Amino acid sequence: MKLMDNTDREVIHLVRPFKCVSCWFPCCLQELEVQSPPGNTIGYIKQTWHPCLPKFSVQDVERETVLRIVGPCFACNCCGDINFE
Repeated sequence: MKLMDNTDREVIHLVRPFKCVSCWFPCCLQELEVQSPPGNTIGYIKQTWHPCLPKFSVQDVERETVLRIVGPCFACNCCGDINFE
């Protein structure tokens, strides 16, 4: 995914390789690489295994966790927002 500024210049590039999605298999957790400028890795967002909650770790370039994101148990809401902590 490419994120552009107002002048249509790419400022952030997100790289997410295809992986199987299943909360029951910790070997299939999702990971996203964040690059800015494109080609320069500045961090990662990595899914943390939990059987019920969507959990993610925001990591710096050395893969040290700097923030955690936790979603609600039931992350389904038709036409509405879902709040994450």
